Amino acid sequence: MTKKIFIIDDDQDVRDVLEYAISNEGYSVRTFENGEVALKALRDMSPQNYPGLLIVDYMMPVMDGITFIQEMISDASSPLASIPMAFCSAMGELNESASIPQNVIRLQKPMELDDLLDMINVHCL
Repeated sequence: MTKKIFIIDDDQDVRDVLEYAISNEGYSVRTFENGEVALKALRDMSPQNYPGLLIVDYMMPVMDGITFIQEMISDASSPLASIPMAFCSAMGELNESASIPQNVIRLQKPMELDDLLDMINVHCL
C-alpha cells in the first residue's frame, strides 16, 4: 500500500488538523474541499499514483460524501473502485449511509485522533 492519504472535507480547519496529524505520522497528505474536486483529481492521475486511503466527509457542498463514494464504485472494473475509503459523519448521519457498501469504513465524528491513525496504519501499511 502507498503512504498517501487524501482528505475530502469542506471544513478547512478539519482538513488542516487532519493533514498535520497524518503527515506527522509519515504519510503524504493531499486535501480537497469537496467530492467533485477530488474525483476529478483522481480521474486525472495514473493508478500507480493513487492514495492508499481516502477519508471522505459526508456533508459537503457541490458533491457530498455519499455521491462521491457512489461515483468511485460505479464502475467496479475501474481501478478507482479499489481504493480503500473511510466515510466520516456524525452519529445520526451514519444511519443515512445505508447506500454505502459494507467495505467502506465508517467513522463517527467527533473521532479520537489515535483511533483514526490506527485505522490508517491498518489500511496503508
